[in-house]
Amino acid sequence: MESPRGNNTTRICQERELKEISERFIDSIFLNLTVSCYVPLTYLIRSFDWEVGVLVQLSDIQYKIFPKTFIIDIEKVGGTGMNQIKSLYRLNKSLHRISSKVRGIKISNEDFNKLFRGYIYPKTIIPLSEDYWWNDFLDIHHKFPIAENYKLWYGDTFLKTQEFLAREMEGK
Repeated sequence: MESPRGNNTTRICQERELKEISERFIDSIFLNLTVSCYVPLTYLIRSFDWEVGVLVQLSDIQYKIFPKTFIIDIEKVGGTGMNQIKSLYRLNKSLHRISSKVRGIKISNEDFNKLFRGYIYPKTIIPLSEDYWWNDFLDIHHKFPIAENYKLWYGDTFLKTQEFLAREMEGK
């Protein structure tokens, strides 16, 4: 039987490994999007339950769906999920910095699941108007004049996740 210390060390190593996998995945998305001078139109798609996925439009008919999705509800995630929220924030911030070709979309949970399982063609869910949640998500210090509306528009979950990011990303 392993000692409690051995179990804790194993758990810490597993958490570290999962964090590295998460960060490598986010880094690979960013690398895929910036490997050439052409930065494609990138969609950050969220479900009503705050699950987020990345969709890249390569041409009028060709899309790349990154199969990994992220829960950005700070109340529903553990340590690995918290690291993924931070990684998604960094990806979003980097995309925002290098390109104006980032769009946010909010779709139903059902359509979200169908899209990321490959059951529906992406163009069928891309609306004519976008949802600016992804841009507001970056405003973790509530500097935008519209920040007073975040609770009404997005709810407490959004604000709590932003508070978490503001604490974690301080000085980074």
